[in-house]
Amino acid sequence: MIWSEETHPGWTPAQAEAAGKTHLQIFCAHCRLLVQMPWGLMRKLPRDRPMRDTVPKLKCSRCGARPDPTSVVAWEQSDAPGYAPFSTR
Repeated sequence: MIWSEETHPGWTPAQAEAAGKTHLQIFCAHCRLLVQMPWGLMRKLPRDRPMRDTVPKLKCSRCGARPDPTSVVAWEQSDAPGYAPFSTR
Protein backbone atom coordinates (compact mmCIF):
# COMPACT_ATOMS: atom_id res chain seq x y z
CA MET A 1 0.00 0.00 0.00
CA ILE A 2 1.21 3.49 -0.87
CA TRP A 3 1.77 5.76 2.14
CA SER A 4 0.36 9.28 2.07
CA GLU A 5 -0.84 11.85 4.57
CA GLU A 6 -4.35 10.49 4.05
CA THR A 7 -3.50 6.84 4.78
CA HIS A 8 -0.82 7.39 7.46
CA PRO A 9 -1.25 10.86 9.07
CA GLY A 10 2.00 12.32 10.39
CA TRP A 11 4.23 9.69 8.72
CA THR A 12 7.98 10.24 8.66
CA PRO A 13 10.60 9.00 6.18
CA ALA A 14 12.06 6.79 8.95
CA GLN A 15 8.68 5.09 9.46
CA ALA A 16 8.20 4.62 5.71
CA GLU A 17 11.68 3.10 5.33
CA ALA A 18 11.07 0.77 8.27
CA ALA A 19 7.86 -0.38 6.57
CA GLY A 20 9.78 -1.24 3.39
CA LYS A 21 8.93 1.82 1.32
CA THR A 22 11.91 2.55 -0.92
CA HIS A 23 11.03 5.80 -2.69
CA LEU A 24 9.43 9.19 -2.22
CA GLN A 25 7.16 10.10 -5.13
CA ILE A 26 6.34 13.75 -5.78
CA PHE A 27 3.99 15.01 -8.48
CA CYS A 28 4.02 18.63 -9.69
CA ALA A 29 0.51 19.54 -10.84
CA HIS A 30 1.79 22.75 -12.43
CA CYS A 31 4.17 21.25 -15.01
CA ARG A 32 3.06 17.57 -14.67
CA LEU A 33 6.53 16.34 -13.61
CA LEU A 34 6.56 13.06 -11.65
CA VAL A 35 9.71 12.35 -9.63
CA GLN A 36 10.44 9.10 -7.79
CA MET A 37 13.49 9.43 -5.57
CA PRO A 38 15.11 6.64 -3.53
CA TRP A 39 15.53 7.57 0.14
CA GLY A 40 19.32 7.20 -0.13
CA LEU A 41 19.54 10.10 -2.60
CA MET A 42 17.77 12.47 -0.22
CA ARG A 43 20.44 12.90 2.44
CA LYS A 44 19.19 16.34 3.52
CA LEU A 45 15.64 15.13 4.14
CA PRO A 46 15.04 14.93 7.91
CA ARG A 47 14.22 11.28 8.67
CA ASP A 48 12.32 11.94 11.91
CA ARG A 49 10.24 14.97 10.86
CA PRO A 50 6.67 14.39 9.64
CA MET A 51 6.41 14.79 5.87
CA ARG A 52 3.54 17.28 6.32
CA ASP A 53 6.15 19.64 7.84
CA THR A 54 8.73 18.97 5.10
CA VAL A 55 6.50 19.14 1.99
CA PRO A 56 6.02 22.96 2.12
CA LYS A 57 9.81 23.33 1.77
CA LEU A 58 9.99 21.23 -1.42
CA LYS A 59 9.84 22.76 -4.88
CA CYS A 60 9.76 21.43 -8.40
CA SER A 61 13.16 21.23 -10.09
CA ARG A 62 11.57 22.09 -13.44
CA CYS A 63 9.19 24.98 -12.73
CA GLY A 64 9.77 25.93 -9.07
CA ALA A 65 6.17 25.30 -7.95
CA ARG A 66 5.43 23.82 -4.53
CA PRO A 67 3.81 20.35 -4.52
CA ASP A 68 0.34 19.68 -3.17
CA PRO A 69 0.86 17.72 0.09
CA THR A 70 -1.52 15.01 -1.15
CA SER A 71 0.74 14.40 -4.17
CA VAL A 72 3.71 13.34 -2.01
CA VAL A 73 3.69 9.63 -1.22
CA ALA A 74 6.04 6.88 -0.09
CA TRP A 75 6.00 3.71 -2.14
CA GLU A 76 7.89 0.57 -3.08
CA GLN A 77 8.14 -1.15 -6.45
CA SER A 78 5.47 -3.70 -5.58
CA ASP A 79 2.96 -0.80 -5.20
CA ALA A 80 3.23 -0.10 -8.95
CA PRO A 81 0.21 -1.19 -11.01
CA GLY A 82 0.98 -4.36 -12.92
CA TYR A 83 4.12 -5.10 -10.92
CA ALA A 84 5.41 -8.63 -11.41
CA PRO A 85 8.57 -9.76 -9.60
CA PHE A 86 11.47 -10.69 -11.85
CA SER A 87 12.24 -14.38 -11.97
CA THR A 88 15.63 -15.87 -12.86
CA ARG A 89 14.21 -19.25 -13.79
